Amino acid sequence: MEPEEFYNKRNAKENKKKKELPESAKKVINILSRYNTEKFLDIGCGDVFLSKNIINKVNIKEYHGVEISEAGALEAQKLGIKAVKLDISKESLPFKDKYFDFVFAGELIEHLFDPDHLLLEVYRVLKDGGFFLLTTPNLASWHNRIALLLGFQPHYSEVSTKYSVGKLLTSDRFDVSGHIRLFTLRALKELLKLYNFRIIKSFGNGTDMFADKYLFNYFPDFSTNLIVLNRK
Repeated sequence: MEPEEFYNKRNAKENKKKKELPESAKKVINILSRYNTEKFLDIGCGDVFLSKNIINKVNIKEYHGVEISEAGALEAQKLGIKAVKLDISKESLPFKDKYFDFVFAGELIEHLFDPDHLLLEVYRVLKDGGFFLLTTPNLASWHNRIALLLGFQPHYSEVSTKYSVGKLLTSDRFDVSGHIRLFTLRALKELLKLYNFRIIKSFGNGTDMFADKYLFNYFPDFSTNLIVLNRK
């Protein structure tokens, strides 16, 4: 299955079933709402459920987006987002250097064959002093550590493009995420520093469990999701 077809189907499925924002998305909006942003770029804007909440709760004057699936880009355009179809894993962003105050890439970097290209392009289009916020699943989460210890496949990773197999306490064999590269917090920070980003703060979050909402906010290495705020 081609990437565009995969994400056309996945975005439609995810946006249809979502009823409320997950904890990690709530934290993202909380971070974004602290800034008055003139020019904002959402890389992977096909998650229109999240985009709607960003538009409603964050002060953004000019909202741009890129999305690998044409259907996802069209849905984003309906919200008033200046969205274009683009594969950030291999295509350059259609913006001039130092154009954006804030760039957001939510649950995206793990889907890319070439995350280095993403980071190069984000750095290029960010203004000096601009912010870059990204989120991604944590390969070294507490439950993945337990799963590996017991001989199970880590969550968020797959050995097949059609089936999700070998997981602990997971019964849906067709819930394939499309993740290609998975990160620990240490690896993600090291990679960001190599591309000259200055890490402001890293957070942990993911589920409604007490540990993920509170305890792992202070110990993100063990959290379900990673949220990293950077500055150029």
